[in-house]
Amino acid sequence: MTKTKKPWIDSPPHAIASLGAALRGQGLTVHDANALDPGSTPSPSVARLLDASKKVVVRRENKGHGGKTVTIVEGLVLRPAELEKLARDLRKAFGCGSAVVASNVVLQGDVTDRLKPRLEQLGAKRVVVGN
Repeated sequence: MTKTKKPWIDSPPHAIASLGAALRGQGLTVHDANALDPGSTPSPSVARLLDASKKVVVRRENKGHGGKTVTIVEGLVLRPAELEKLARDLRKAFGCGSAVVASNVVLQGDVTDRLKPRLEQLGAKRVVVGN
């Protein structure tokens, strides 16, 4: 039994720079990987959600989370639906899980350094980063 060449690969695998390059070579559209970058513009439904929040506290903790590090955003003066929108936006922006727990947004992992500029972009007047 002889091996047949895969029809979607015209060159050896080491010649393809990336999956995106291979897909573009086949004429497919590839979305920009930086579209959900934390520095990107937030969706219009989420922009300026944090105008009413005077002081937003961002802190890390791992106690009570099975030893996993989470980032907690406190001091949000938002309705439950707006908290869900914010959690969804942050989840997409940072590529991590998120949840709303008792008027706080909990993000999986340590994203404190990337979260401060994002919250300021969303309209938070004062963002304090704890431990």
